[in-house]
Amino acid sequence: MLFEALAAFIAVAVLSSMIYWMAVKGKYIKQEMEQQVEVAATQGTIIVLISIAFIAVFREGLETVLFLTPLLFQDTVGTLVGTAIGTLTATALSYAIFKAGMRINLNKLFYFTSILLILLAAGLAGYGTHKAIEYAEETRIQLG
Repeated sequence: MLFEALAAFIAVAVLSSMIYWMAVKGKYIKQEMEQQVEVAATQGTIIVLISIAFIAVFREGLETVLFLTPLLFQDTVGTLVGTAIGTLTATALSYAIFKAGMRINLNKLFYFTSILLILLAAGLAGYGTHKAIEYAEETRIQLG
């Protein structure tokens, strides 16, 4: 239970930093990415583009692992099935977004995803608090 609480609180911290980053950088992310791609393409350094993509995917993967770890202990089969369905859905959405291309307004996208991420962070904070209280009760730690 303590591990689940700690994993949930770490996930809340990572998610909160992502929400903050999106709020600060969301307005300029499209311009920055276009500039970075243009610089990398004109200099012929394809490694830069590969590195940017790797870092973005790695960070999202790490966040996903942190979010799913507490749930894996609670309901292993449900979490694995949900992960598979989520992966397939994300792949389909990614393809649709790729096809939509540059028509997507990133400011609106970041705004609405930030709202969803805030709700997710609040749920994880509540879950972590619940697990911490359960741990305290089991080990007879006085909370108040």
